[in-house]
Amino acid sequence: MSCSTWSAGAMVALALMITGCQSTPTTAKSAPAYSQAPVSPLGVTMVVHGMSCPLCATNVDKQLLRVHGVTGVFANLQDGRIDVAVNPTDPPTEAALAHAVIESGFTLVKIDESGASTTHPRTKE
Repeated sequence: MSCSTWSAGAMVALALMITGCQSTPTTAKSAPAYSQAPVSPLGVTMVVHGMSCPLCATNVDKQLLRVHGVTGVFANLQDGRIDVAVNPTDPPTEAALAHAVIESGFTLVKIDESGASTTHPRTKE
């Protein structure tokens, strides 16, 4: 294999890793208004469309972990749910969580505030 063939292949692989398999992001026109009030101190479960590989889950996990008040995230690729653990004394808003998901390139379908079941969350380091 020539050096130029290897380089072209490496560049394609790198481009795929960077872009991942993101879905079409929700636009501001189609995004519903989310509350500016803090979410439940028990955490939330978010239903997200477009996550189809571990890279997708990692991408959205990292975005959510940057949100003030998020302490842990667990993405389930099989059912498209993300459990979000929050700081009970300073939880984030629905709007902040929604923004993180939408900015990561996925479609947020629903935020359920009945509490998250984060048994093995990815936590802030």
